[in-house]
Amino acid sequence: MCCEQKSVKILLSQLEYEVNYIEWESDLFKYNFKNNTHYITHPAKDSVGLWYLYFLHEHIHAFHREKLSSPFSENPSTNHLPFGYDQEVYNYFNTVRDWFVVGSMIEYCIEETKFLIRYEYDDIVKKINPNMDVKDRLIAGLVSAQVQFFLKEPGKYKMDDLHIQKVAETLLGFHPNDISVENLYSIVSKLFKIFGYFEIYTDFDGAFQIKQLKEMQSMSPPPTDYKKIMKELM
Repeated sequence: MCCEQKSVKILLSQLEYEVNYIEWESDLFKYNFKNNTHYITHPAKDSVGLWYLYFLHEHIHAFHREKLSSPFSENPSTNHLPFGYDQEVYNYFNTVRDWFVVGSMIEYCIEETKFLIRYEYDDIVKKINPNMDVKDRLIAGLVSAQVQFFLKEPGKYKMDDLHIQKVAETLLGFHPNDISVENLYSIVSKLFKIFGYFEIYTDFDGAFQIKQLKEMQSMSPPPTDYKKIMKELM
């Protein structure tokens, strides 16, 4: 049994809620929590390289969901944003959560996780281009930060893109093992400022809300304005 399998087994023994596994045709891994159940959606084992490492990654999301305050794993309200922009906002939160997940993965499987980090860097560095959208720049910045922090090679892995560098620098300002809701929102707020599209604020009840500062330029196609379509049809 490999390190990743042993680690998943340990994590499962520490989880209170049931884990439901769903296989799909996509090559992506996805985590969700609903009705007191963890849902891990995954591709077939033979369809993705380093499958067990990504599988471990999702179980750490489940572990964080149970062991940390619930706002850490729950996205804030996006009720005041145009349709479709919620996913753009969630990309920022997912980036920060993954920074903390890798910090936990290192504690379980050091060498295997380092191999994954280098593997992801080698992949993403080939895709750097001026037309990358915000999501891709967040991912690239995350990978750059991981390489600089965990592989201890800061000079070699700085990517030639100002936004990516700023994302990496922001993440590197917070230790990946210093996991908290406060740090999550602090990092996301700083990432929002890098791109300038959104801002976090608190409403009268103290709940976090997201405000749009300007229209997203990276969304392709733009969000569908269903209200406008219905008005034209009627």
